[in-house]
Amino acid sequence: MRVIKFHIILQLFFSGYFYSQKYQDFSLPIPDPKLRFSNYNLIKIIDQRPDTFSMGFAFTENKKNVKLVKPNTPLVEQLQNFIDNYVVSSTQGELLLQIRKLKFAHYSSSEEEIGYFFFRANLFSKENDGFEKIASIDTLLKVTNLEPSKKVTQEAGNLFRDFFLRSLTISAKEKNQKKYFEILKSDSIEKSNLKVYNETKYVNGVYLSYRSFKDQIPDHSTTKITITHGKIKKVKIINADKSISTIDPGNIFVVIEKGNLYVSTTSGFVPLYKRNDDFYFIEREYTSLGDTEIAASNLQADLDAPLRLEDSNKKKYFEVKLDHIDGSFMRCKNISTP
Repeated sequence: MRVIKFHIILQLFFSGYFYSQKYQDFSLPIPDPKLRFSNYNLIKIIDQRPDTFSMGFAFTENKKNVKLVKPNTPLVEQLQNFIDNYVVSSTQGELLLQIRKLKFAHYSSSEEEIGYFFFRANLFSKENDGFEKIASIDTLLKVTNLEPSKKVTQEAGNLFRDFFLRSLTISAKEKNQKKYFEILKSDSIEKSNLKVYNETKYVNGVYLSYRSFKDQIPDHSTTKITITHGKIKKVKIINADKSISTIDPGNIFVVIEKGNLYVSTTSGFVPLYKRNDDFYFIEREYTSLGDTEIAASNLQADLDAPLRLEDSNKKKYFEVKLDHIDGSFMRCKNISTP
């Protein structure tokens, strides 16, 4: 649903009057007991996240500030340490971990505190001159309690560690080798198989899901769209019996009218545009100090100065990208004007 995309997948919320540039460590818990055997004795990592500077934000000190999550010890060193010191015996084998999404986010209100961890990764076994995938994960961890930011980093560490340790005993079975450059170009290769990413003209209609949008098969083709001053105000469909029904914007993913694309957001329908093989839109929201939430971008640019009182009640604009795998909204950068 639209609200879930914005308030869970997209936004990194925090409360208070400032945030610190100190980091909160992300460390993987030590295995107990030791692993008896591993098919691999070496691990390498490809980090393909859009922002490799940090892993998102987390609250500390009872919501008085927020910190960037960043491991004191690089993940590749932590994982190699597991193999070297917590595996009883191992054979000669090499693993390649492809990290595609790894981010913490936090939602805070007067009623609840929720910590989130998004993790998408693939593990490959090196076989001669190629790599075969032995494991993959694409999940969302949600933790609600009095100290969710601290707890979510702990549970995320357990999730990451267990995924890795389980994979140490898996042998490559699929005979579908990939070259190293194919793993590096995963996004481009995947998009080449999605119809919407290869079209210059789009099919008019109402799309209720990302699946229908990427396949360019509208859920409703016969529509009646009300556009005022370049903005969609109402979306109606004409049923088979000629009756007309109005669709709740919250149930719509994208509307295409006369070749123009509009994505449904919490602030209404906004234009969706394509640039460099990705789809983007501009999100508008207000920042407000006090009991309401304050949204922060996931870019380092937002860390250059603390949040100022004069920033309150001002509009903020963000460029947001569609995730080509699941259609979720990923904030890329904040901009001064729409």
